[in-house]
Amino acid sequence: MPRKKKPVEPSASGGSPETPLPEPVAQWAEPYRPVVSDPASGFELGENKLASIMMFSFARDPGEKVKDRLKHYGYMYNATQKAWSVNATPTTREIARRLAAEFSAGKASDRAAGR
Repeated sequence: MPRKKKPVEPSASGGSPETPLPEPVAQWAEPYRPVVSDPASGFELGENKLASIMMFSFARDPGEKVKDRLKHYGYMYNATQKAWSVNATPTTREIARRLAAEFSAGKASDRAAGR
């Protein structure tokens, strides 16, 4: 003989115990944040806190000179994200900011020279 279900008591708040709980509000920040963005030079330096990486993304091919500088400092091209990335440490963060200033200044001098 099948067992009978016991009657369900309403909760103190008046709702039934089967009422689903509301979804919790997300309090986590986005893992990626831009650090330096220079649309005139066509690049963005960002940091992915979740993956702990610094990354440069370029609107166009940055050229061999820029690629060689990135490779010199340990950056590798990630085809999935279409960005040059390196593990984020205090040292690589500082180097990334210096490279961003260098790339920005280089493009500015190219524009001034009419290239």
